[in-house]
Amino acid sequence: MSSTQRRSLAALIEHEMAGTWMLGLAAVSAIVWASLAPQSYSRIGNASVSIPSIPLPIIANLRDLITNGLMVIFFLTIGLEIGRERRHGTLQKLTQALAPLVGALGGMAGAALVYEIICLAWGNAQSRQGWGIPMATDVAFTLGALTLVRRHSAPGLRTFLLTLAICDDIATVIVLALVSHHTSSSAQLLAGVIGLGVSVVVIGASLRFRSRVLIMAATLILWWSFAHLGIEPPLAGIVTGAALALHRASTTAAENFERAIVPVSTWIVLPLFSLAALGVNVTSSIWRGAPVLLVAILAARLIGKPVGVISGATLSSRLGEAPALGDFPKLQLVGAAMLCAIGFTVPLIFAESIFGLGSGGYAASQISLVAASLLALVLGVWLIWAGRRR
Repeated sequence: MSSTQRRSLAALIEHEMAGTWMLGLAAVSAIVWASLAPQSYSRIGNASVSIPSIPLPIIANLRDLITNGLMVIFFLTIGLEIGRERRHGTLQKLTQALAPLVGALGGMAGAALVYEIICLAWGNAQSRQGWGIPMATDVAFTLGALTLVRRHSAPGLRTFLLTLAICDDIATVIVLALVSHHTSSSAQLLAGVIGLGVSVVVIGASLRFRSRVLIMAATLILWWSFAHLGIEPPLAGIVTGAALALHRASTTAAENFERAIVPVSTWIVLPLFSLAALGVNVTSSIWRGAPVLLVAILAARLIGKPVGVISGATLSSRLGEAPALGDFPKLQLVGAAMLCAIGFTVPLIFAESIFGLGSGGYAASQISLVAASLLALVLGVWLIWAGRRR
């Protein structure tokens, strides 16, 4: 990676970390607003919005417009980030990415396993559908938390955590795409297939001419196609972003486009998503009707996730197929794994697709994900600080 590319990457990362605090402020504001003025929060979020030719379950109100519409920009940045790491970062060589990759898969599996065990023990069959909720990590929050102890963390720990979080994003998005299909009519499926073909042509044109307008056009067409095919529409962003970023001829265009779109995602889209998705009334009794979800998600995030991350990364390292993790103090490795339990962006998309917005299950998921994120933040930061080398 050239010095110019390194500076660009550093600027992007610092920008995202600064935006993390805006995201946290929006999350707190949503909870306070929904708790103190629930009618106002609900009225604005449920304001009717419709887009011609888009099925009503996808876009029916202002909240849907944000979670199913604007979030395509967030997923577009993930796709571009994957491509950047594939070209210049730790995803260039499989051996470099193997420990964090296996760690990410282990963390996802560990979270899902602990969740399922608790639901089985509780005897709650309905809650078992939510096994995908506690799996995902939020890159922005995780790296933002690491900045609190950046001076005390071991060299290479940040790169390890960044790669792990990116691998987690990729795997989680794949799982979300596979399990979150909505029912579509034959006409919608036909329209979706036609739109898919058009989007492929436009993506190809955007790769050839390196045009930002064509990139956004391709993303919108693919988003429209996914909406009709019954696939979560925001996932269109990651497909377009990855296609652009992985194409060697469009390297410069991808990096320029990423620099332009990351601020929009960080400062506008994600805070709006937090306001729309995290507005749970903590004084209401609706979320208390799903205690199994509260316990299962908390345990999955704070136990299953870090144990799975450490187990997977350590196993791949000891088998000699990945760089050793011995350079990291043990407490700091545990702290980094704990930071992977921070996040609610993709988990809440899972929760909405499974339980439905406004349900007790969704509200319980909101509460437990926020609580788990706060506890993981405190524990992770403390462990990394305690494990510093004197």
